[in-house]
Amino acid sequence: MDIFQNLDLGLLRSFFWFAAGALSYRLVSNFVGYVRIAAYAMEINDILLTMVGKLTDDLLFVRELKYKTLSAASWPEDKLAAVREYDDFVLQNWKHLVINTMVTTYPKRLRFLLSFETWDEAMNKLTQIHKKG
Repeated sequence: MDIFQNLDLGLLRSFFWFAAGALSYRLVSNFVGYVRIAAYAMEINDILLTMVGKLTDDLLFVRELKYKTLSAASWPEDKLAAVREYDDFVLQNWKHLVINTMVTTYPKRLRFLLSFETWDEAMNKLTQIHKKG
């Protein structure tokens, strides 16, 4: 105990403020890093949604081209209707799978950044993205 009695009070204060400053720096640095990661993740979300939207547009275009080609090849209307019905079923399942995969594979600590859980919510978010910029 003799060691502590000989310490200068000013030295103890200096050490306290040094430790408080180091701790504060670490906390602020970690917070700023986390905010940067969140901003980057949100930008990636927007890019991914844009890509999914473009891919869906292309799929719909190719699908319509297929129907025109089948119709021009004189396919019976009942078979064409059956193909359309099956394609609608496949497209709806694909949409569900894409959004479900995005949500479930997203890092758990950042999942709160996702503002959608369904296809319609994702497309609403994509509309907002296009309106912004």
